[in-house]
Amino acid sequence: GLPLSQLKKLKTKFVDADGKMVKLGLEQFVEALASNQPPAETQEQKDQLHSELHTLFKKIDASCNESVDWEEFTEYMLLHMPAGSGVGESGC
Repeated sequence: GLPLSQLKKLKTKFVDADGKMVKLGLEQFVEALASNQPPAETQEQKDQLHSELHTLFKKIDASCNESVDWEEFTEYMLLHMPAGSGVGESGC
């Protein structure tokens, strides 16, 4: 899982300028989560991270609406991450 400090920082990506919760599309999601990771040293590492984040997005997007909100993200993290990453498959 993610430490609380990183979760708080990540939550800001799900909030617009007016303080309202927003949904993130695939690219926004990948960018938000990648910004919480140490910088990749090689293009291969960057590609691998982006691939993993694409897969994670598809797993979290349970409603298959091409977006993820904070509730979907945190629910997935609470239910699936402690059991280990890679749990479950995309239902889309």
